[in-house]
Amino acid sequence: MLSPVNTLRMTAALAALILFGMSGATADTDRAAVPETYTWPAELVAFDEETGMATLRHWLVDHDPHDAQALAGFRDGDPIVLTWSAFISVSGIRGIEHGGKATGRFQMPVEFVRVDGRYLSFRVPVPADYLDTIRGLRPGEWITATSPHAAWNAEAVVMHIRGYNDVGNEYLDHVTLDVTGPEYNWSADLVAFDEASMTATVRAMLVGTGIGDLSGYGHGDRVVLTWSGLTFASGVRGIEHGESGWGRFQMPVELAAIDGRYVTFRVPVPADSLDTIRDLKPGRWITATSPQPAPDRSAVVLDIRGFNDLG
Repeated sequence: MLSPVNTLRMTAALAALILFGMSGATADTDRAAVPETYTWPAELVAFDEETGMATLRHWLVDHDPHDAQALAGFRDGDPIVLTWSAFISVSGIRGIEHGGKATGRFQMPVEFVRVDGRYLSFRVPVPADYLDTIRGLRPGEWITATSPHAAWNAEAVVMHIRGYNDVGNEYLDHVTLDVTGPEYNWSADLVAFDEASMTATVRAMLVGTGIGDLSGYGHGDRVVLTWSGLTFASGVRGIEHGESGWGRFQMPVELAAIDGRYVTFRVPVPADSLDTIRDLKPGRWITATSPQPAPDRSAVVLDIRGFNDLG
């Protein structure tokens, strides 16, 4: 019979062996599941044929537009490193800093152009194979680009550029995603919260080229938004009159306004999220969870939280 000491030693050794084996398996699984590249969208501002540089625009998701000093040290042409806010899908820019070399995942060395409110404009080189693609796009249209996580310098920051609606397979070839889940997340800029009606007014970007004529839509209209998304919504790609969503990434809401490339709309705030929304100031970003499909406007939101709260 083993003594208590030997029994304890054997148990510890066995536990260590199991943990070692588990950690090795987990590491191998992580390495297999994490792609070496990622995709990100942005609005095309301009393309300079002479330099081969595209000026792009995307939102800063954790920046107070009233804080004039926060980004005062940046000038047009400065080399900077931007950090995307991302887990699986890129959903905004969460930080910028001076520098010409990325040191971590979802970081990208680019050329600073300007900050306009909550939006950052920046320049990236367009790969030679995609010059015809960028020439075929107009300012105001959105692009989707693929970048390596190890983007050590600005010359190697972009691998592919394509029109926003051209999904591409670079990401899907590296990772398996559950695209059949009953819920999805979306993010938007908080405009206002009305305590009496318990509704939040939020603002999101209109993306893609197939939205069509929106002149027939007005304040108070009941509409169905269609988000552009695979596992996480990254912009609104469609609006139509209606009371209920019948497909995936569709959401019935009350329209507040359409302003250029932005749509403002109202959604009910669930009782469990009221304290959260009260603590957020207009201009901050929120992340919400919605069901697929959302049968009517009263059940369109399951949860609302601050943007950096992953939930």
